[in-house]
Amino acid sequence: MTNPEKVAAFLLKWRGHVSEDPSFMRDCEALGFEMDAARSLSAAFPEVPVLTPEGFRSIAGRITRIRFLGTAIFSFWRYRTHWCDGPGGGVDSDDAKEWLEIAFNRLQELLEQPGTSGQAPSSSRRAGGRGRTTRRQRPDSSRRTR
Repeated sequence: MTNPEKVAAFLLKWRGHVSEDPSFMRDCEALGFEMDAARSLSAAFPEVPVLTPEGFRSIAGRITRIRFLGTAIFSFWRYRTHWCDGPGGGVDSDDAKEWLEIAFNRLQELLEQPGTSGQAPSSSRRAGGRGRTTRRQRPDSSRRTR
């Protein structure tokens, strides 16, 4: 489960201030966000160029899980700081700033919504509150709504 208070602190610290500082990576890892080279995001939305601001904007509202979005943010940061060479690369480019603004705005929205903390919705939890679901959950990439 993703801790909403810690995610809110992450958002406050990094929103509008993302840089190539390696502490961004450590903060992402501490929250359980994974750097998967945007594989999960690309698999969930194969028809969309998810690493462009236009493409990401078109699907951001369909992302409903904080951890999934955090992994997308971490992967985008890594892509821009390590693999995106040439003019317009890095996290300081206008495209990167726009993408990150969209992502952080969606993260804020998710923090404000009940039931999107990364935990299974209460209606699918077993009695006793152990956090196990009564039915097998499909991975994000096979769900219609993320």
